[in-house]
Amino acid sequence: MRNTDLIIKELYTRSYELDQAGKLDLSLPTNRLILIGTKVLDNRSNGPINFDVDRLYDELVYFNSYGSKDNGCPLSFFLAMILVNRSYQAYESCLLDLINKLMTFYTTPESLDNYIIEVFILDSLIRAYIRSGEPSQEGDRVQIFKDIKDKLVSYNLIKESKKETIGFQLKKIKYIEKVHRLIDHLEGLDGFKYDLDSPDIFDLLGGLVDGNIGKESLSGLLAILLGYDKKDSNLERQDQESETFVLSMADYLVDLRNRKKISRKYQVKSSPRHFLKEEVGYQAKDPILNMYRIVDKLRDGNTYIVRLETKSGPYNMTYTIKD
Repeated sequence: MRNTDLIIKELYTRSYELDQAGKLDLSLPTNRLILIGTKVLDNRSNGPINFDVDRLYDELVYFNSYGSKDNGCPLSFFLAMILVNRSYQAYESCLLDLINKLMTFYTTPESLDNYIIEVFILDSLIRAYIRSGEPSQEGDRVQIFKDIKDKLVSYNLIKESKKETIGFQLKKIKYIEKVHRLIDHLEGLDGFKYDLDSPDIFDLLGGLVDGNIGKESLSGLLAILLGYDKKDSNLERQDQESETFVLSMADYLVDLRNRKKISRKYQVKSSPRHFLKEEVGYQAKDPILNMYRIVDKLRDGNTYIVRLETKSGPYNMTYTIKD
């Protein structure tokens, strides 16, 4: 059986997306958000490992300058919180708060319950993988999905109002029906229709069953958890700065989990607009991006772009300037 810390590091590093050339590109939107989900972790209390709300706020303010909310929040954002805690029950209340804040940021409150249920499912898959210490075999998959179905049936979340609680239960029933159809498909009883253009977690799993790994990094992670992907992580065999950075973040995640490191309280208030005032070639330390250098500044009408070079990759900070 493999060491738990090594499993966690593998899952974390393999969750990052690769570009079309098979190289790790930290500027990809999903990778930026996985990194944010790691940087906001807070283990200063003796309880569950939570998130620093002040750090989260500033991270999202910066994200508005270099990222896009068009594709929504990837489920991979929550991977770091899953891996750093030792059980779902330990961090459930923290998770609900975090999802609520992110749905407010993305202005998609209607997706709140879906994220809660899908993180619960992803957590169940990850815990089963960690307990087994090895990838699942083909004969294990039906039982894994049956266990998930049983956990979903017994998962009862009491919300602020009776209407919200009923709404959550109705959405949960749809996921239970879907995993039931997936089990039937695995047992050869029926087909399973899945949508990889706008997938939920069971669509991605259905694709895997049929040998179709989706484009999302989450699909690749699920392939590892269920034994569809036999490849070892090759990050440690590459020499690029981005790979070295991700490996260091994996080490940091495990150190937080084992409390070998204690996170620091985020006590500053930062804005990405200070980059506008700095000249090309200027170097300094930023509370969110750490060490950076201004490499270029461009203006096109009312749009101003400041290009930064950082340890976690390049950033194009975009601003709208009113004359």
